Amino acid sequence: MLQFFAPRGPNNRPMQIPSAYRETTRWQPRIGDAFPKFAVATTEGDRNFAEWAKDTWTYFFSQPAAYSPICTAELIDFGKAAPIFRKHGIQLMSLSGASVQDQQAWRKEISGTHGVKVEFPGASDPKLKLAKCFGALHPKEAQDMMIRRSFVIGPDLCVRAIMEYPINAARSSKDALNLIRQLQDPRIGPKVSTPSPPDRDQGAIIVPRRPIGRKTGNWDTAAVG
Repeated sequence: MLQFFAPRGPNNRPMQIPSAYRETTRWQPRIGDAFPKFAVATTEGDRNFAEWAKDTWTYFFSQPAAYSPICTAELIDFGKAAPIFRKHGIQLMSLSGASVQDQQAWRKEISGTHGVKVEFPGASDPKLKLAKCFGALHPKEAQDMMIRRSFVIGPDLCVRAIMEYPINAARSSKDALNLIRQLQDPRIGPKVSTPSPPDRDQGAIIVPRRPIGRKTGNWDTAAVG
């Protein structure tokens, strides 16, 4: 548990934070951190996450509830896109407070109604313990339901990207795939970025050496193959 007191702003002056926004916060995974190790029951059997996810890319995403219209639309979208993710060496796993049995029945209904087989595991977190650990519970959004939080986890089991969506906004498999494809580019590093969507024929962008905020004129970046 971490507690912050008397935060300071510019010129080292104390910042006045309304009491309603003061809180004690738990550690949560950040970009660059090793993702927590855990075991969980899923629609495809029990999984040791670290063993399941090592040596590959993983998109791990929380969903508020089974059977809700937006969650169903998301599951259909990612179910259709799952073969494309697999083609690029990316595994998918969803996380929900719904039981394994409810999630299995939900997937069966999606297959029968929409003709989409959701062929990736759905993890069950009925007591929301994992949701708390991963920062997927936002009291101002809902007290007993996860927001839509997503993690991109690299083959080294370190967090490479984190995204948050409110409960009433759906994610897109296309956006998730584009992000991971950029992160997979071996040219990416502190001094090299890629355009979006990633296009290896287009080259990468060399980050300018000058400090941010200086006069730019024309872009003084160059494409590299």
